[in-house]
Amino acid sequence: MRINPKYRQLTFVSVMSLIMTFIMSGIMTFVLEGGFIQHFVRAWMKDWGVAFVIAFGLNLFLPALVRKFANRFKKAQLIVYIRFGPLIMESSC
Repeated sequence: MRINPKYRQLTFVSVMSLIMTFIMSGIMTFVLEGGFIQHFVRAWMKDWGVAFVIAFGLNLFLPALVRKFANRFKKAQLIVYIRFGPLIMESSC
């Protein structure tokens, strides 16, 4: 089965959100409830529903902001290297 490149990012975000929230909400429900309680599955599914909606929305919009933020450091690192790189290389020899 091939995924149209147009929908590849949406498919990735959907599957990743689904799996991560399923696992994490199960673990957190177990920890916060103190183990397997009588209505564990019901509590887990309720928590999972909330977590999935939030995670899916964040995973759609946050990557662009994170990339922009990370690129600032990439550019700053290049500037520092260009200015101070020769000095660092001379002192290490």
